Amino acid sequence: MSGGPDFDLIFVADLRFPGGTSTAIAHEIRAAHAAGYSVGLYQVNAPLFGSKPRPVHPHVQAEITRGRATEIPERATAEARLLVVHNPYILARAPRVRPNLRAERRVMVAHQPPADRQGRWYYDAWRIDAIAREAFGGAFVWAPISPACRDSFDRAGVDLPRLRENWLNLIFVDDWGAARLELRGNRPRIGRHSRAEWQKWPDTREQILTAYPETDAVDVRLLGVGDDLLGRIGRQPANWTTWRFNEIGVADFLSELDFFVYYHHSSWVEAFGRTIAEAAAAGCVCVLPPHFRRTFGDAAVYAELPHAQAVVATLASDPDAFRRQSAVGRAAIDRDFGPRVYQDRLARILEAPDLSCLSETPVMPGPVRMRAAVLRHLFPIQQRLDLLRRRARNFLGRHKRRVGRLVALWAEKKAARHS
Repeated sequence: MSGGPDFDLIFVADLRFPGGTSTAIAHEIRAAHAAGYSVGLYQVNAPLFGSKPRPVHPHVQAEITRGRATEIPERATAEARLLVVHNPYILARAPRVRPNLRAERRVMVAHQPPADRQGRWYYDAWRIDAIAREAFGGAFVWAPISPACRDSFDRAGVDLPRLRENWLNLIFVDDWGAARLELRGNRPRIGRHSRAEWQKWPDTREQILTAYPETDAVDVRLLGVGDDLLGRIGRQPANWTTWRFNEIGVADFLSELDFFVYYHHSSWVEAFGRTIAEAAAAGCVCVLPPHFRRTFGDAAVYAELPHAQAVVATLASDPDAFRRQSAVGRAAIDRDFGPRVYQDRLARILEAPDLSCLSETPVMPGPVRMRAAVLRHLFPIQQRLDLLRRRARNFLGRHKRRVGRLVALWAEKKAARHS
């Protein structure tokens, strides 16, 4: 395309990610196309998947098939007004082939915080920033996707330039249904959906059963349950109905819930909470821990874990309050995370003289800078230990029965020696 860039936007991503990052990208493509922007997609293999053949996420593939985005071959040359790297983790290592992509301005969207609440790092933001500058020929401005994600950058001491506004996820509420007029059954249906990882669930068996209680007073429905969760509980409660991650459609699942109750591990930082936004858009009344209030405002009601079921019972017994919160929650998602919000953000970024007008570089206190320097030095060791732990868990998962038999045999022999 002579006389100007090839695309308005180029999204750099691992389009094979199975979770929220790819869903967010698909929705951004849809909103950008609706606003008249041209979108190019450039694949970078995340270290997690390597170069193993994996399909493009179906939501992203659907947007490509509809002609709303164009895939850019690995060695092709392309230019854009704005280049967006979706998820810094994909650049934990330099791309195998240096991209021939150039842009007037560049944004790194942090779909994942740099560290958990205990200060354990997920990635080295400074190293990723250096790799990105080298790969794409210029400086980046980082964009956390929520207030909680932004706070994580502060706690980790990351002093890289950031957009002043958060790169909030985008939700098309009309895809999800309508506000609730009444409960779905004769008792409240509570539930949630997420990936099955342990961090997505409360810390202990007791806390899990506090959030999703074993009682005839509620019908519990959970999408995204794995063997680890059921192993921690010991058995599946009689009032639970469970499905594996993606075993059924999310929209169909949410349409059968009254309350979306979401509590997670104390160490976990939920970068945004897309599942929450989808649930509220579907008309579910969302019950959340108070730290989500800064992201979701009046889209949900908030309670500490011990009080969550009291909130459910109160709203379930008051039909007017239930209907009102369902309608308010759905409207709040459209107001704060709808396509117009995203399109306006793109317009501000593309029309600004440069990104310095919309960004800031935080100044970290001395102790925070020193702690970050130490953790950067130790991070490679942490990565190796984490890799060993993952391999051990995977080994035990593959050979669980065999290990169990060996342990039982050892116990029998030990008992025989002492008899």
